[in-house]
Amino acid sequence: GDRLVFEEDHDWLFQLLQETTKLHLKSDFGTVMGRLNGSSTTRQDFGSLVFGDLMSVDSDTKPYDEIEDLTQLTEIVNLGLEEYNNINKSPMDLVIFRYVLEHLSRISRVLKQDGGHALLVGVGGSG
Repeated sequence: GDRLVFEEDHDWLFQLLQETTKLHLKSDFGTVMGRLNGSSTTRQDFGSLVFGDLMSVDSDTKPYDEIEDLTQLTEIVNLGLEEYNNINKSPMDLVIFRYVLEHLSRISRVLKQDGGHALLVGVGGSG
């Protein structure tokens, strides 16, 4: 859902997920996704989901899966940043927080696709 731009698109996807869950899993959507916010899972609860293959650092196989422990992911990213800073003459002093992790997950997914590319736009001096 991170490619969806408009609120109507997010609403459409959420509705489709509810209908598909009921049709194919023969189960209530709130029950299946209950760990997000109990049985009253809303569209906004999906904003807390982060997926990627960043958790298996030392493994040859990197499963693309939900990242449930953002604290652990923060530690992994900080270790990578520390390693980068030890090797390079121009170290980066970055603060890693949830928004950074979400974007890192998206950018990683895009770049691992065949022909994957992204245009990253930001305000000058903001990082």
